[in-house]
Amino acid sequence: LQQAKLDALSRVSIQRQQTILDKIEDTSDALADELARPGRFESEAVNRDRARHTNKLLKKLTKLHGDLQKEKVVLMLQTKDMLKAHQRQELLQNYVEMAVVVDDTLDGFLDIDLTQLQLGLTVEQHKRIIKLYAERDIALVRTNLKMELEALDLEAEVLSSDVSPKRVNKLALAIADGACKYVNTQTHFMLKAKDVLTVEQKSHLMKHINKILD
Repeated sequence: LQQAKLDALSRVSIQRQQTILDKIEDTSDALADELARPGRFESEAVNRDRARHTNKLLKKLTKLHGDLQKEKVVLMLQTKDMLKAHQRQELLQNYVEMAVVVDDTLDGFLDIDLTQLQLGLTVEQHKRIIKLYAERDIALVRTNLKMELEALDLEAEVLSSDVSPKRVNKLALAIADGACKYVNTQTHFMLKAKDVLTVEQKSHLMKHINKILD
């Protein structure tokens, strides 16, 4: 009976995850098409218009990855409520071990260092981008530290002789929210750094991004 309930729960979650994955694929394709669109850098006005659309797609893609992460956590929390005490403890301990591992699906795209590309940055541009990167890194360290502390709290709760299901759920979801915030922060600062560039520099950057997406 327990296995039948777990299987039914898993099937529903897998369907929801697949729906999100389909949206991720569609959005990724739309982003790739947008970045390869001819004439998007022919003028500052055209570039601004296309950039707004590109930013919207990228933010949507980031949110979808966050939704997928949260769906997996929700499945874990629903599953644990059907398990015996020792099974529940093992499941939660496994979650704690990978709880602070941020989804790296967008790595290589969000981690582009504009100062390392041959974009012909001016001294002022270089300084502005370095300042943005410093602000980004501080924000990421704070988010990561918060996630690690929550993971330690979750581990302590799991090993407690008087486990609070409500607190376990709250901590697990908080960690998932932290992982989403981490990627959102990367996206936010990547877009801000991109806006420092000229139209010609953005054109060179898009060529580099297209290589990553291919």
